Amino acid sequence: MKRIIRTAALLLVLLLCGCSALREDSARYSLPQPEGSFFSQEQEESWHAVLYFPQRGENRLLTEMRQMPLGSRQAEAEAVVSALLDGPHTSALSRLGAGLSLEELELSQEVANVYLRVPVGMGDEARFTLASAVTNTLCQNFSIRYVNVFFSGQTLQIEGRSVGTFTVSSGEVHRDFLELQAAFAEEDAEINATLYFVDESRGLLLPEVRRILLPKGGELPALLNELALGPTRKTQLKSPLSGEFLSEQVSAKENIYTFAGQPFFAADENAQQLAMAALYYTLCGALPQGGPLTFVLPQGERTMTHARASACLGQSIRLYFPQIDLSTLTPVEHTVAAAQADTAMIRLQELIAGPAAGDSQRAWTAFPEGVTIDDLYSADLNGRTIILDFSENFRQKLCDLSEQKQVLLIYSIVNTLTEPEHVSSVRFLVEGQIPGQIGERLSLIAPLLPNPGLIEA
Repeated sequence: MKRIIRTAALLLVLLLCGCSALREDSARYSLPQPEGSFFSQEQEESWHAVLYFPQRGENRLLTEMRQMPLGSRQAEAEAVVSALLDGPHTSALSRLGAGLSLEELELSQEVANVYLRVPVGMGDEARFTLASAVTNTLCQNFSIRYVNVFFSGQTLQIEGRSVGTFTVSSGEVHRDFLELQAAFAEEDAEINATLYFVDESRGLLLPEVRRILLPKGGELPALLNELALGPTRKTQLKSPLSGEFLSEQVSAKENIYTFAGQPFFAADENAQQLAMAALYYTLCGALPQGGPLTFVLPQGERTMTHARASACLGQSIRLYFPQIDLSTLTPVEHTVAAAQADTAMIRLQELIAGPAAGDSQRAWTAFPEGVTIDDLYSADLNGRTIILDFSENFRQKLCDLSEQKQVLLIYSIVNTLTEPEHVSSVRFLVEGQIPGQIGERLSLIAPLLPNPGLIEA
């Protein structure tokens, strides 16, 4: 939603200025860049979040607006959940419970994993209300559709079965909880399960949420069979289970999983770690027990902890490379470590490295030869603006390019760095100084907003 508003505002300014991002020839790349508050978001210090709390004396969730400090997507999400756990500011709403705290929050794709510390005696309906409030709050404020909530390491369980992944609820928490109880009283229960698949090119995991029917007493085979079917995006991802997988050859006792018969994991140690991390996240999110998990394999016994599994978690980021004919920018997706996905540095490293195998054949490298990541001294977030400080070598290489290549390079950077919701503009510095005009049509005096008119239709 925030990105749509920013784009609409940019288009309005362009119309008022009598300019168009779709002009013919080189004029299309010349955007007005007046110095003013609209083009500089550097003075912003806070944003308004929507938090969901129980209505006092009622069984429904209501919202409260809260002013929150600016930061990365990760930092903002953590701050919002912590504020939610601290309780509302208005007397018409009530707290979600006492003794609550946020232990960890992971973001990967459209999935959030939220790890909470809760009192031992907290009841199932209170946990359901808490999970619903956390889910609605995160989905309202961020590009998140699915939330896995862990209470002191375990998922919410009804009738001894995990309820799986949460999505946005109606807010009528008591009614929703009774419906869930009735559904789990049946022999077969349908849940949203977050499955994790392997991106071999980057050695990372990406999640995919599916609706799965889990028969009572047969949850493990059903879950493993679904995982063995593989991902929807088969060109990029693969199942962690290899070979002719048979769920009947897997048995479980508490947190120990025994894989009998032929090996289902690759022989390579790194591939084994990825496979076990994928199983760790999938099983812990959809089955009652938490981690760590022990896997007894034909190759030997292995244990996967949360710390080791989280290092394998990935996140897709969108980059913009010039098209090979230098007409527009083409978007491509790269997978990076989820913990680094918010940082401008990792996105610029991917841009400087150029298109990877599997990217569109129309994509062309943005940076000229002779420019490396060492030419970027710093990349700092100030409000909603990323401030990049480049070397003089970068400026010289930029000036040596044609005007068209200059604009495509600069806006490959700007459009890439403003993809995250918490960034709206990019300011360029050279050796700590504002570089000013580059060529006849490119001004770096003020922070630059993304230019959607340069992206291929």
